[in-house]
Amino acid sequence: MSVSARSDGMGLRERKRRRTRASLVATARRLTLEHGLNGFTVEQLCEEIGISRRTFFNYFPSKEDAVLGHADEGLSEELLADFV
Repeated sequence: MSVSARSDGMGLRERKRRRTRASLVATARRLTLEHGLNGFTVEQLCEEIGISRRTFFNYFPSKEDAVLGHADEGLSEELLADFV
């Protein structure tokens, strides 16, 4: 394994999980801005990024949680309050 592949301390599986999670959050937020929270389904969100509904629920318990993501993603409390 090359040094660059492990320089961040994460394996391939963890990097892939983080990419999928980030894609879910970004797409959920975009769809919410475009259509409102009730204007799209989990199925439509999953179709947008090419994952199954079951995979979605491995990452988040609800569509709302996907939109909000986690506080450690750099969202200030003020920005989060404005968005919601």
